[in-house]
Amino acid sequence: MLIAKREKGLYYVTAIVESVSIVKEIEQWHQKFGHLNEKDLKKLQTQNMVYGMNFKPNDTLTDCKVCIQGKQTATPFSKEPKNRSSQLLSVIHSDLCGPMRVEPIGKSFYFATFIDDCSRFVHVYFLRSKDEVKSAFLEFKAYIENKLNCKIKTLRTDQGLEYVGPNFDHYLVKNGIKRERTCAYTPQMNGIAERENRTLVSMARCLLLQSGLPMKFWAEAINCAVYIRNRCPTRGLRVENQTPFQKLFGKKPTVKHFQTFGQKAFALNKQPQKGKFDARSTECIFIGYSDGNRVYRLFDSQANKVITSRDVKFINEFENTSNYEELFFTEIMPKEKEHLPQKDKILSSDIMDSESKGTIQSETQEETHPPANDQITDYPYIGVGSPPKESKDSDINGDYTINVDAPRARGRPTKIFTGKPGRPRKQYNIKEKIEEAQIALEDDTPSLKKALNGPNSEEWLEAMQTEYNALLKNQAWKLVKRPKDKNIIGSKWVLRTKYNADGSIALRKARLVAKGFAQIPDVDYQETFAPVARPGSIRTVMAYCAENNLELFQLDFIMAYVNGDLDEEIFMEQADHFIDHKHPDYVYKLQRSLYGLKQAGRQWFCKLDEKLKSFGLNPLYSDKCVYKLKNSKGELIVIIYVDDLICCTTNVNLYLEFKNFLSNEFAIKDLGKLSFCLGIEFSQNVKNGQITMSQSKYIENVLEKFNMQDAKTVKTPLDPSVKLTKEMCPKTEAEKAEMSLYPYRSLIGS
Repeated sequence: MLIAKREKGLYYVTAIVESVSIVKEIEQWHQKFGHLNEKDLKKLQTQNMVYGMNFKPNDTLTDCKVCIQGKQTATPFSKEPKNRSSQLLSVIHSDLCGPMRVEPIGKSFYFATFIDDCSRFVHVYFLRSKDEVKSAFLEFKAYIENKLNCKIKTLRTDQGLEYVGPNFDHYLVKNGIKRERTCAYTPQMNGIAERENRTLVSMARCLLLQSGLPMKFWAEAINCAVYIRNRCPTRGLRVENQTPFQKLFGKKPTVKHFQTFGQKAFALNKQPQKGKFDARSTECIFIGYSDGNRVYRLFDSQANKVITSRDVKFINEFENTSNYEELFFTEIMPKEKEHLPQKDKILSSDIMDSESKGTIQSETQEETHPPANDQITDYPYIGVGSPPKESKDSDINGDYTINVDAPRARGRPTKIFTGKPGRPRKQYNIKEKIEEAQIALEDDTPSLKKALNGPNSEEWLEAMQTEYNALLKNQAWKLVKRPKDKNIIGSKWVLRTKYNADGSIALRKARLVAKGFAQIPDVDYQETFAPVARPGSIRTVMAYCAENNLELFQLDFIMAYVNGDLDEEIFMEQADHFIDHKHPDYVYKLQRSLYGLKQAGRQWFCKLDEKLKSFGLNPLYSDKCVYKLKNSKGELIVIIYVDDLICCTTNVNLYLEFKNFLSNEFAIKDLGKLSFCLGIEFSQNVKNGQITMSQSKYIENVLEKFNMQDAKTVKTPLDPSVKLTKEMCPKTEAEKAEMSLYPYRSLIGS
């Protein structure tokens, strides 16, 4: 019941305002600083410890759910010791963190930190395995001692085996470095390193939660957290009232260039081959800072690459992609393995010594183009390599990336000679071998840009047009105005070359998929699980068919997922190269479950399951993707693997009846007798009651790919008595060039 006052024929009701949402400037800086606490945020401004920070002194932080989720702990660490070192590099604390459950972009499951006790400055190295810690320390030592012109005196670690070894101990003794180890099961003795790792993980967790980026970006979040922490107050420097950066380098850092992790950014495209009317910017996601004078690390989601650039415009928008499993990335935690070291360089912490100089270039400044062979590459391997490089005072113009495909520099030999004195020398024509390898390793799933610029561009365009027409025919969407209050996901073309059983190219396949990782749980989808037949079930059914003389047939559904019905309202961006010219700002309102949607597989399976049951087929209790029907007409067994159907029957007429039933419900393709499915060759001899399953063609293709057709057969790929060590790794450029011709791990994993 409402009570109102009446004045001049009008009723006035007093409204009760329960909450008002106002974004304060201090909350924005709270996010930019990786959810730093209010006390230290205000200390940075009031004590004039950094440049460029402005917010009202009386502003206070409201309760932050991200902080609660990311930082809540059961018990705190013990207080740090009071006897802090007075000299730089007098004591270095180190600790290893990992392995992480989620596979990151660079496949590095660990990270190691090296902390100077005097300045509390942190350096981080990302590692694939524990045995890379020693190499990381050697590179850190070489870098930091050259940078500061002083020597490391003490290394303090725990009892982890990664820090123990005769070679490593001998190296420390030889270089006059004292080793201090904690007692067993007493991590508090290495409290500085332990606590710093916990702080970094907490901040990185907050950055990921705030940004909504998937967990595979944890290494980028850690790297960004290190950069931020080195510019934050720390308890160890409370007397000096300095940040670790100022303590180490003797000058106050600036934070004018700080941005919020995960926000949208537009990087200036300086590639000389861009057209006159091409977009001048590339939409990206900000994921951290790189070595250099205000150089940003950005993730280009369209090209699935990381780029670095100075010329960036930021907008206060974020990708809402939290808690998802991406379509094209596996997030499986493997057991700890021994990895061969890689030659790629590490992603380390930051050294922006020249931050106080220079400004971010505007669009009116003169552009400088990189060389023609500079190109944006995929993610580099984040592992042990060279140490972080210090930035110079000069400005860095233009984007730069690690160029793994750049041609050999002028003067570098194209032929490499190896061998010891007195023994015959082997000669390798590097250029020819690399060209052969590039041809042999041709990508079967090229990117859209690579496909349309390649020799088979017409075939790919035709495949894309076929896919687009089929989606229109199936009424997969409606073109509607862009809604303002709805989540709109992106779209992407996925290209794939399909092969026959003999290895020849069958067709070029293009599929328009939705970027399901941008879907919001409980809004855009509910359940996502969809089963497939187990390999053991397939083999068991084949044995049953061989024993009872069942004939084998194969069916394939055309655009299977599009048959699924959607229960949610989902909007998607228009497909690249098929933008409606009359309504370029419109979006698709999906009516069918496109590939890429989180619920697409489940919706398709539910639809197919419903139709199979209506025909009389029932799933087995042991495997819900194996269906069986047995009546007076005969016996029919159907195996489902997404959109592939293997049909086994004692009566061909029963199979034909089933096929006609499916053709009335879905668009199917009759592949005839079962011969090749799921990468397996099938052959059946009904008279002899034999069914053979083989992958010989696949093995032959692998051998041909690695030029091993004439190799002798062995039981193991390597002599089990041979133990690979770090000392056996190539060290010179010539040795590295020679070893690049032998992709051992690629062959073993094929």
